[in-house]
Amino acid sequence: MPCMPTTIPPPRPTSGPGSRGGTSRRLPGDMTEAEWQSRVTDTAQQFGWLWFHPPKNLPYVKGGRRVQPVVAGFPDLVLVHERWRRVIFAELKDRIGKPTEKQVRWLRALAACDGDDGAARVEAYLWKPQDWPEVLGILSRTAPPGAE
Repeated sequence: MPCMPTTIPPPRPTSGPGSRGGTSRRLPGDMTEAEWQSRVTDTAQQFGWLWFHPPKNLPYVKGGRRVQPVVAGFPDLVLVHERWRRVIFAELKDRIGKPTEKQVRWLRALAACDGDDGAARVEAYLWKPQDWPEVLGILSRTAPPGAE
């Protein structure tokens, strides 16, 4: 059974020192996607997860060809917990963000890969800041929801 972290990372400031360019006009509890990602990854590390975030995935033109560093729609985060034998793919959105069709296709395909054959569990999620209690529960469990 995992230990609870001694502190849960608070949301990053939305303005002023330590902010990432937010404004004071946002609603209380709103986070940018970058702030939300920091909260998720900080917490994941406290529970022993390794994580990867693909580099900025904006298409550009190089040598007359359109280049996109990562396939469009690939999830924002890949989290791996070796001891718990779990792999999570998570698409992160701000409070009102919606996934693209390609993002939904990736999440569905990844979720379909989970099996009960003793291999690592594959999980795929769309997470928003308002999902924090569920996200914390998922990151702190030794098994995915419904598998315990």
